[in-house]
Amino acid sequence: MPFRLLSTMLIMLALTSGSQAADTLQFSNAWIRATAPNAQVAGAFLRIENTGSKPDRLLSASTDIAERVEIHEMKLSGDVMQMREITDGLAVPAGQTLTLKPGSYHLMLIAPKQPLLEGQKINIELMFETAGRKSVVFEVHRQAPGMNSP
Repeated sequence: MPFRLLSTMLIMLALTSGSQAADTLQFSNAWIRATAPNAQVAGAFLRIENTGSKPDRLLSASTDIAERVEIHEMKLSGDVMQMREITDGLAVPAGQTLTLKPGSYHLMLIAPKQPLLEGQKINIELMFETAGRKSVVFEVHRQAPGMNSP
């Protein structure tokens, strides 16, 4: 009987430890830029904080409201802003924050199935190397939240 109790306690401890490790990613400021009626793409942005002691990697993303989601990077090359797809994912270092924002790293929703209207809430599934699949709710805005209207 004591062996069975000890075994049960060890299993519960292992399960608890695993779930805590998976909860080391914190998401904030998740938003998508509102689109025109016939837009072929939409940008999505957020902050991913890794509060754990081990690095992770954002591998991919998906949503029901677009044909596909790609991870992109924008950077200035000389006098020209260039955008490219990141196919090997983005590192989320231990104890650090990865910020996806306009003009930098971002998620690109390809071929949205409908216009994205201000105030809508959109679910995007993020796939991480260690933490696995995480569902994040993004809110649609005309511009970055906190910015004053023109």
